[in-house]
Amino acid sequence: MTKEAKQKQFRRFRAENYGYIVTWSEEDKTYTGKVLEFPSIAAHGDTQESALTEVRGVVGSVLEELSDSGEPSSTPFGHRHHS
Repeated sequence: MTKEAKQKQFRRFRAENYGYIVTWSEEDKTYTGKVLEFPSIAAHGDTQESALTEVRGVVGSVLEELSDSGEPSSTPFGHRHHS
């Protein structure tokens, strides 16, 4: 498989396909956005909306880097097949 074919295969997921949670951190006095399928990724914001926007941006960058290097990304929960 060529590098271009691998990149196309791994580009099928976008940041919007993943599951997010935004919570208030009393300790940090800020909202923290996390992505369920990438537990190590988090971003902060002054509002729930800004935290979500920030973490989606980080996920988008990660997906692009994975695609560029030909590595697979985590499959979003909504795209997983369950029995």
